[in-house]
Amino acid sequence: MGLSRTAAALLALGGLARLVVGWLPATWQLERGPLVDDSFYYFVLARRMAAGELPSFDGEVLTSGFQALWAMMLVPLFAVTDDPWLPLHLAFTVQVVLFLVTGIGLHRLAVGWGQPGAGTLAVALWSLSPYVVEHAGNGMETGLATCLAAWAVVWGLSLARDPSASATTRFGLLCGALVLARVDGALLAAALTLPLLVRAPALAVRAGLVAVLVALPWFGWCFAISGSPLPESGAAVRQLSSLYAEVGVYGPAPYGSAAFVWDNLERLLRVVVVQPLVVGPLGYLAHWLRLPGALWVAVAATAAAAVLLSRRGGRLPAPVTGWAVALLLAYAVLVPGQWFYDRYTFVLVALLVPWTAALWSGWPALVRVLLLATTLAVFARQGQVLFAPSGMNTAGYARLVDVLPPGRLAVLQAGTIGYFAEQPIVAVDGKLHAGARQALAERRFGAWLAEQDVVGVCDPYPWLVDLVLQQGSVAGPAALKAVPLHRGDELIGLCALR
Repeated sequence: MGLSRTAAALLALGGLARLVVGWLPATWQLERGPLVDDSFYYFVLARRMAAGELPSFDGEVLTSGFQALWAMMLVPLFAVTDDPWLPLHLAFTVQVVLFLVTGIGLHRLAVGWGQPGAGTLAVALWSLSPYVVEHAGNGMETGLATCLAAWAVVWGLSLARDPSASATTRFGLLCGALVLARVDGALLAAALTLPLLVRAPALAVRAGLVAVLVALPWFGWCFAISGSPLPESGAAVRQLSSLYAEVGVYGPAPYGSAAFVWDNLERLLRVVVVQPLVVGPLGYLAHWLRLPGALWVAVAATAAAAVLLSRRGGRLPAPVTGWAVALLLAYAVLVPGQWFYDRYTFVLVALLVPWTAALWSGWPALVRVLLLATTLAVFARQGQVLFAPSGMNTAGYARLVDVLPPGRLAVLQAGTIGYFAEQPIVAVDGKLHAGARQALAERRFGAWLAEQDVVGVCDPYPWLVDLVLQQGSVAGPAALKAVPLHRGDELIGLCALR
């Protein structure tokens, strides 16, 4: 199941292109690169931990609002230099290595599920997709979690066919690392362990115990910080989602209602099935052309593809199918962070790449060429959007640093600002600050803010500042003065100051 020359060349070219992107100058990275504001949450935490501190964004409030393994991998990169940009370039380099290792795993899965040419198709989709550039190189845990998930599927399916004690231990270690990479990896680890539980219960228990032992210190840290074994960022996302639902940011349905959950499922499915990585460009084109019922056209195409593939003996393995359903339901109901759905579903889309390639490999050569050509055209359109200057990505936050009022500031989306600002910055969106999260949950954020040792609260999005200050505040809005922040004639943010 080694890589063909074509597949190796595609993967190498994809890695080289990503390496070049990762080492482009700072201005380009902020304005056009795949970094997001939450990437800088990791960079701030890693920089502090490299200096010998416990995990904290502001140096005072300890946090569990991050994924452990990626943060730990970043720490050595910040230990070697005080330069603010070199560790970020090194992090991009690490993500390129993860991209390559993931591609090899997806190739192996595609060959196992389809015909020999399926591996090359899988690598082509993986290497050329702007969606992969965006999320596998975003400075966050996404690329690491995807790499471990791909290899967990490779090892888990192999172990279910031919169990052994040594392989089980290695699989348990991999599953533990997967949970540390992103806590929702526990769903995939459990799904992959179930077939082993039926065939060799003792070995399944062994794998589970190894995985739990690997992840146990992190669970203990989370429990000590928040009273829950899960990272506190999940509770913050739920709270923010509830807040956004009240003002209809993502639709009119009340938070937690059946209509709200259904809307979340539709959003999740739209992210998955409109990607040309899954089944081909049909879903994306239907969505782009705004055809009536475009989402369900794409879902129907995906279902039809599943039937076609299963008739050729290449159905998606049951553990992967079960995990996919569980993952979508978990994010529709338990952690409904609609603004993060592109990132939350990336691992799922990546693991559907070999399945799609297996489907394509059964068609005549002319059909495969047409599918690939159409997909490349869609990728070109996506790439234009991805690499266009984006003032409200990290560049928008970085511009705000230069016009912030002096003093210790609370910032709602604080990653980029906290990384580059010289003054003290407190992250108060709730992901890294239990007090802010609790104040939002109890609808006393404005009053709580007035009690903090800060001169005010800021964000590039003025509506967000207004929204959180409305939460049960008696002293907050009355005691704070809204000050627009401008750069030239452009409004770039809002500060509510004492």
